[in-house]
Amino acid sequence: MDDGDIVRLEGSDSWDISYDPATSWVCFGETSTQKDDIAVEFATNCGVILRRNQLKALWVRPIFQ
Repeated sequence: MDDGDIVRLEGSDSWDISYDPATSWVCFGETSTQKDDIAVEFATNCGVILRRNQLKALWVRPIFQ
């Protein structure tokens, strides 16, 4: 794979997109979590949920100014 290549994540074609108007968070993927899930914030207002080392959700909170 070369720099700049686009890679499709397995299973992402069936992800739901959800928006929480109370918190302004947008979720791409599963909104529900399980006890063994791991949440990682990798940048301000950007995080992921991992389940058994697989990406299950991407959470972002865009700030518009």
